[in-house]
Amino acid sequence: MLLINAQLLIAQEKGSFRGYISSGFTVNQISGDSVAGFNYWGYTGGLGTYFMLSDKLSANMEINYAMRGGSGEQFDPITNGFVLHRTIHTNYLEIPLMINYHDHKIARFGAGFVVSNLISTTQWYNLKQVRNQRTENYYKPIDIGFIASVAFDIKNHFGFNIRMLHSIIPTNRFHAGDEDQYHITLSARGIYYF
Repeated sequence: MLLINAQLLIAQEKGSFRGYISSGFTVNQISGDSVAGFNYWGYTGGLGTYFMLSDKLSANMEINYAMRGGSGEQFDPITNGFVLHRTIHTNYLEIPLMINYHDHKIARFGAGFVVSNLISTTQWYNLKQVRNQRTENYYKPIDIGFIASVAFDIKNHFGFNIRMLHSIIPTNRFHAGDEDQYHITLSARGIYYF
């Protein structure tokens, strides 16, 4: 923490430190939930900062709220057909840490890791909310993932960002007969730089 604070102070003195807020939408799926496709839409937004390490490289950190989940018809191998509609809704607090390459004429390309804390989760089957020990404690409290990002600076204070997040470790707790599940999130965000 002391090293990060020292780097931020140095970056601020050099004028290479920038804060921003972001807001946008996510489109999601959960790999392994027996529901295919990016059919779940949600919101994302938060605060971030980046500071230049050199003319072409920067490091950044954010704190974001994000809605993730999955939705669709669930396949039943016993009857060989789609038997119910399942919706999984999760709310996460995300902390991405990224290294970015700046092509000053085109965009800022970034990659890194994101640690996410589960705030809440709910599940619906055929539009009826299911509340039991299994559904409410289905997901682990911490998710660790990989993140890739492209940001375009439109004007001095405005930008646009698209990114992809993919869980590295299974997000669900072990239940007999279930597959490991991984969150996959695509997002588009507007950015306002301070």
